Amino acid sequence: MSPDESVQLLAIARAAFPGMSVVEGMPLIWHGSLGDLQLSESVAAVIEHAKVSERIVTVADIRRLVVTARRAIAGEERREQIEAVHPAPSSQERVPMTDWFRSTVAEHTKRARAAREDVKDGDPVTFGSQIMSAFDGMPKGGWR
Repeated sequence: MSPDESVQLLAIARAAFPGMSVVEGMPLIWHGSLGDLQLSESVAAVIEHAKVSERIVTVADIRRLVVTARRAIAGEERREQIEAVHPAPSSQERVPMTDWFRSTVAEHTKRARAAREDVKDGDPVTFGSQIMSAFDGMPKGGWR
């Protein structure tokens, strides 16, 4: 940010916070403290501070908000880079299911639907034998 832009930033801060007093040498101090930042970032920080606080903005507030914004942008860009190289896994990839498990779930679903269709009005609904028989195909070693 140039010295002229520092004066502009100070004027924007004064407009956002009417109670802010500008004393001699203040533009020089603001430029020395914020000169390494971009004007657009600093203006956004002043506006953000004005949205959430009635307290007059300080150089420290502006620096803190600019750093926070930069970190958020960098984090989002990094997340996009990682997802471009390593796309998010599908639910099938997150929880791998063996063929046996898939077929057992399908068999269980089929038997439960059949049992539901066989229930007559007034009969108690019990699926115990149908559901338990779905485990008939379980491998001898059990779950692994």
